Amino acid sequence: MKTLISWSEIGELQKTKRDFAYEIFERVHAYIYAPGIADSLAYLKRLPIGYQTIYSTFVAEGEICNGGFYQYYGNSTAQDFNDLATAGFLRIGATTTAAILRLAFGEILSQSPTFRNEYQTIGIQDAFNKATDIYDEIDIDFDDNFYTALDSDDVTQRRFDYVLNNYSDFVAVP
Repeated sequence: MKTLISWSEIGELQKTKRDFAYEIFERVHAYIYAPGIADSLAYLKRLPIGYQTIYSTFVAEGEICNGGFYQYYGNSTAQDFNDLATAGFLRIGATTTAAILRLAFGEILSQSPTFRNEYQTIGIQDAFNKATDIYDEIDIDFDDNFYTALDSDDVTQRRFDYVLNNYSDFVAVP
């Protein structure tokens, strides 16, 4: 099993100009989905906040860029990562991107009584799918806003800066 990336490895990757934030994401992914890990999300939440930040922001970005907000909310990604990713984007200084995540979620809450009444009981994914599939209550169009926010916030650079300037966020507290 791969171990989490060391600080010296980050320094070496920085010298080669490779995307060390993505390398952190890959290492965390391999770590939390290793054989024998029954609850990957709970395992992630036990890692230092820096790893949670990098991982959750990549997951949300990847899911939304791949299939938009309907895909993000229609599967377990938003259920598992919406709060973590929003906090992560704020932590790295990507305030516009975090605001779009909050705005999209708020729009779903305002449009859909089904979602609003059930997401805390049956979960974001099931409530979203019920509201869109059965009642067709949700019409969200924030994909382009999210892509623009990623660019305007320069999320890739912010992740780099966050990693380099927040060593203590990647070290387990005794």
